[in-house]
Amino acid sequence: GAEAGESGMGRTEATKVLCAFLEVFAGMSSGEPLAHAAILKRVFYRLLTKTHNSVQLHALRGLFLWKSPSLIPYKVHLENLIDDEKYRDELSFFSIDAEAGTVKAAH
Repeated sequence: GAEAGESGMGRTEATKVLCAFLEVFAGMSSGEPLAHAAILKRVFYRLLTKTHNSVQLHALRGLFLWKSPSLIPYKVHLENLIDDEKYRDELSFFSIDAEAGTVKAAH
């Protein structure tokens, strides 16, 4: 396959294209019927580790396709932790302390 440099696409453009593809997946109603769903899910998890916030946010939204009971209850909190403007506030509200009750005991 062609490297980013060979295609004439820089890092910023490649990130925009990746985000556009991820938006397509995030707009779907479920991840289960997708071909190679397990591989796609692993890719979304790996993209969460990237430094670009928009890639992380779109990857997270892609993971929501599987409606995981360990993710869905915390959807807004997780999205806020990725958002630079909301990050600090979310750290003070989203407590993983069992006494706070924000995170369910099962998680």
